[in-house]
Amino acid sequence: MDVYATDISGPEAQSLLLLKSELSVEIRVGRRVRRPLFGRGEGAPWVAGADVTGPRAGTILYAPIDETIKQVAAQNPKTPIFWAESFDPALRQDLPAGAVALPRLVPEMFFPPGPGADTFGVTRRLHLEGRPRVVYVGQYDEGASLTALFELTRRLFTTGGEVVLWEGLARRDALAPVVKTLRLSETVVFAPPLNLEEAAGLFLGADVIWVGEANPRQDLALTWAMASGAPIVARYSKPSEAVLGPAALWVYDDDLDVMEEALLTALQNSIIREELQQRQGELAHPWRFGEAAPAWIAAISGSDEFG
Repeated sequence: MDVYATDISGPEAQSLLLLKSELSVEIRVGRRVRRPLFGRGEGAPWVAGADVTGPRAGTILYAPIDETIKQVAAQNPKTPIFWAESFDPALRQDLPAGAVALPRLVPEMFFPPGPGADTFGVTRRLHLEGRPRVVYVGQYDEGASLTALFELTRRLFTTGGEVVLWEGLARRDALAPVVKTLRLSETVVFAPPLNLEEAAGLFLGADVIWVGEANPRQDLALTWAMASGAPIVARYSKPSEAVLGPAALWVYDDDLDVMEEALLTALQNSIIREELQQRQGELAHPWRFGEAAPAWIAAISGSDEFG
């Protein structure tokens, strides 16, 4: 199965790579599909994500919003769209023909008790020692988001604890001076890219997952966070809602006091924590890889457009 993607680390491509033991999958990186050299339309590849253009056998999307599905359908009529489950309410009706929802794919290690998760290894690698431990997933390039991130970290972690910036290592050189000036060097941890076992260990060991401005590249991490059962507090946006749905404690206000109160509630209120964990467990349970993978294999193998 040949697949074109603009980013091999994107959630669509990474989900397909999980199926390599069952399907022959080769990911090609590019923004436009190259026409096959043999037989018009024969052997056309699949496309992972909404940014690749050109002829395709079908398109695979991850927790999309309704506008994305409709745009892809309009640009590529008569080709199937398989999409990992989305919580966008608009997708409950008026779906284009050929659009099929499938369960997301989550390795078993992300679900408690985390068989195979490297909790101790990631703790040692990142030198994690304090509590509470909050994992932040969000944008690092938007000024207002960074201001909120560091100001709330300064307020909340006055007597210990850590905020782990998911895949934040790439931004450490730019952000470290600010962190040092705010005296947060012992609190903020710039996490490098982690393997699956380490990622599972990090999420399973977190007290709260804090979601800032939406970053589509991190949708897979948010799904893993849901599976782990760590309570999630998220700044509302439509793309984030499509990924998290009712699993998150949503914050609709830009006021820092409101976000601070939400984070404190998720950290300290046992009733709210248990409610969030229960929702996440119910939503994520059908995504266990062993249960979800057969639906993907059957859909892709059975597609009339699949060569």
